[in-house]
Amino acid sequence: MSTQTMSTQTINTNSETKQNARIKNGICYGSGDNLRSSFINGERLLKNSPAHKIYSSISHTKNRLSYFISLYPEFLQQKDLYTFNWLIDNIHSLGSYCFLKGQTTHHMFPTQLLEFLENRIEEFQTITHDCQDFLIQSLPQYIILDEINNFVRDLEISFVDWYCTIHGTIDTKSLAHVLSQYPVVTYLEWHDIFSSTITPPVGNDLTLTKTLNRLSTYMFHLQRFYAKLNNVSEKHWNPVVSEFRI
Repeated sequence: MSTQTMSTQTINTNSETKQNARIKNGICYGSGDNLRSSFINGERLLKNSPAHKIYSSISHTKNRLSYFISLYPEFLQQKDLYTFNWLIDNIHSLGSYCFLKGQTTHHMFPTQLLEFLENRIEEFQTITHDCQDFLIQSLPQYIILDEINNFVRDLEISFVDWYCTIHGTIDTKSLAHVLSQYPVVTYLEWHDIFSSTITPPVGNDLTLTKTLNRLSTYMFHLQRFYAKLNNVSEKHWNPVVSEFRI
């Protein structure tokens, strides 16, 4: 064994010993130096895993919800203020659900949340009427609400990515047939092949998929609803590129 190999092994052993001592004393840092993090069930996942991305999206969403309420505590109607505060207190359960690979009922969002979101969206749309997708906000409270909507959309995307990672399968016989027909497969073609194998969500996965989708729609129409309520004019995206003149 070379001197360099022995030196590397000694460093690794010392590092593990120090880490174990830190954990024993309630001091936790350094466990992610191997590019992995341990959550809930002790399983270590790469830090770029879909579950980690969900936690990142959750943190952004929670931060902006809290920020909005801290700046504009009187802006929302009571039912929407309650919803914002409930999400701040409970949205991390979605991360726990994903780290446990969906094998838990303790971190599920209640069906009452989904029912409320759908009913509230219908209330909003009786005021907003159309479903314009892109808005340009100019007032700070609406800019933050739009930012929350974007973070919720990212959270929904992260959840779909997690679901596809957990439930996506590749039939090796079908894959062999495809590769025999197309020896060189582009990333887009590979994505299409993989996507076709995804089993549609059911049960708790379906409930969460619906809830995140409705939450994104709720946040989008919420900003439009309050703009109408406060006589704030909307500026819509113009699909035709305008001239650039200085």
